[in-house]
Amino acid sequence: MNVARSEAESALPGQGTHAEFPPTHWSRILSAGACASQGDSPELEELCRAYWPPLYAFLLRQGRSPHDA
Repeated sequence: MNVARSEAESALPGQGTHAEFPPTHWSRILSAGACASQGDSPELEELCRAYWPPLYAFLLRQGRSPHDA
């Protein structure tokens, strides 16, 4: 069975420069911000995992090096 890779996966280091941002759920962002001030925040970790690939891809497209991106 051939499983297609998502666009976000293709933005991992050395694997392409295109990824799409996930839909923004403001309630999750507000919750992550509230929990982040208390230390360990699973909500913030989840947001970082979701937004890192598209942010990394964007910075690469802007001419940043992989290290700086």
